[in-house]
Amino acid sequence: MHLTSQKTDWVSLARTSIYEEYSALKIYRALLLLMLIVVFGTLGYHLLEGWEILDSFYMTLITITTIGYSEVQPLSHNGRIFTSVLIILGVGTMGYTLGSLTQFLVEGQIRGVLGKRKMVKSLQEISNHYIVCGYGRVGIQVCKQFLLNDIPIVVIEGQPDAAQRAGNDGFICIQGDATDEEVLLQAGIERAKVIVAAISSDASNVFITLCSKGINPKVFVVVRVAAISSEKKMIQAGADRVISPDLIGGQKMAMAAMHPNIVEFMDIITPKERTGYRIEEIVVKPNSKIAGKMLLESKIRNETGVMIIGIRKNSDFIFNPPADTLIQKGDILIAAGNKEQLDELPAMTEESREK
Repeated sequence: MHLTSQKTDWVSLARTSIYEEYSALKIYRALLLLMLIVVFGTLGYHLLEGWEILDSFYMTLITITTIGYSEVQPLSHNGRIFTSVLIILGVGTMGYTLGSLTQFLVEGQIRGVLGKRKMVKSLQEISNHYIVCGYGRVGIQVCKQFLLNDIPIVVIEGQPDAAQRAGNDGFICIQGDATDEEVLLQAGIERAKVIVAAISSDASNVFITLCSKGINPKVFVVVRVAAISSEKKMIQAGADRVISPDLIGGQKMAMAAMHPNIVEFMDIITPKERTGYRIEEIVVKPNSKIAGKMLLESKIRNETGVMIIGIRKNSDFIFNPPADTLIQKGDILIAAGNKEQLDELPAMTEESREK
């Protein structure tokens, strides 16, 4: 079972956000109106009765709150009429303000309980998902890329503020220590397809790798490293891919300076937003109609418009494969094209791509 589509999540999030903004605006308006009533009452007593500001303010408060203390000073005829008007306006405003505050607090607690129950149920049913450990600068960008590709995500974050931000961004988020096996189990590590250790601490990422592989040896582990010297330790711990954001950032800056058009092309196929162009990998199944055929005979380009820019055979990569390259079962095709073209390719490989 996968999570509901991210589009649905964003619609739900938008509705929740709009409701919360409306509720907050309602409270702000009520408080502003109450403050205006207090100012109105204070100035009214000061001008009509000639009382000092403190006495006028005190009289206004005991009037609109219906506390019932005695009058500060005897009221004139006009003062009694003004007090009557103030009671009608003030008591109604006070009731409206208290009611708005109570409604906001109670409904917020109910939504919080229901939200936690829904998250627990989703975590129990989810499988083949991607777990992202850490919702900092790197983790946020990782989640955005997964979101663009409609990949189900579970975030693990130890810091309350960052965990809250992940939840507000529409992701299922578990607040806890990702190095703790119990937390990984809550995130469904035994059913996960990929786990990304994006925490800034290399030591923590090593523990995450060891724990993840210990629970689910098949999970694909991608690890962030702060120090290049930690790469070997990550691989020894079981990491399948080790990434240094600083190294990649420096390489891309150098490429942008030397070969700007190449970088622009890579940005198109590795989009920051939905441009429609991308690179994907497709596994050739044994019963695929293209298995056992040469690349030219497969007619992949003619039937789908997809361009095969590479083929992985076991541990070997063939870049820009020639037309007479034999496609075999188990080969991984590295394909480039737009969304519509890539959606047609699994029919030829009989590979059902997971969303």
